[in-house]
Amino acid sequence: MPRKQQILIEQRRALRVWAHSQHPRPTQKACIDWFYQQYSQRISQSTVSESLSKHFDSLDSPATTASLDSRARARTGQWPDLEKVLLDWQLRIEEKGGVTSGELLREKAQQIWKQLPQYTSKPCPKFSTGWLQKFKKRHKIQEHTQHGEAKSIPEGVEEEMKGLRTLAGEFQEEDIYNMDETGLYWRMTPSCGLATRSQPGLKKDKTQISIVLCVNATGTD
Repeated sequence: MPRKQQILIEQRRALRVWAHSQHPRPTQKACIDWFYQQYSQRISQSTVSESLSKHFDSLDSPATTASLDSRARARTGQWPDLEKVLLDWQLRIEEKGGVTSGELLREKAQQIWKQLPQYTSKPCPKFSTGWLQKFKKRHKIQEHTQHGEAKSIPEGVEEEMKGLRTLAGEFQEEDIYNMDETGLYWRMTPSCGLATRSQPGLKKDKTQISIVLCVNATGTD
């Protein structure tokens, strides 16, 4: 037996709504053509006949309509145009070897909202943490760590620290200072952040400025 053709319940309801709004009632071929234009899927005459039968009369009730609309919003989001642009931006960042963060996605969403003409007359949403979690879930965006250069710890460092503690024990804590130099890699992209897939780390931009930090053991100076 041929396998039964599967279409979404929302698609079946949409087909019923369209067919019932046409006068005279459309032919099965017209229904097939309409469905293909809407969903780029070719359905059979038996699927059309089944969808328009009394078996699916319950799809016409207001309660079912509200439920299906709610399910559709859960899959596409309340602002599908904005999410499409935001996802494209996320993917462009990933193509360049970068990652994003939740706060960055929310800030970018606010920028996109102000740029899209269909939202100009509406107040900008706050894009809550709840919205962010649903957006990430819809588009499979997760926390990923890029695997780049490995770190290493010099051998013998533990013994050196023991000697340093012995020497420092001869002084008052407020007179014990630690000073060190470090580099601020202000153009380096983060190695951990949000992405749609795990990806290898690219060569990092190591443009830097040198910083010297000094503090006493008690933190008073």
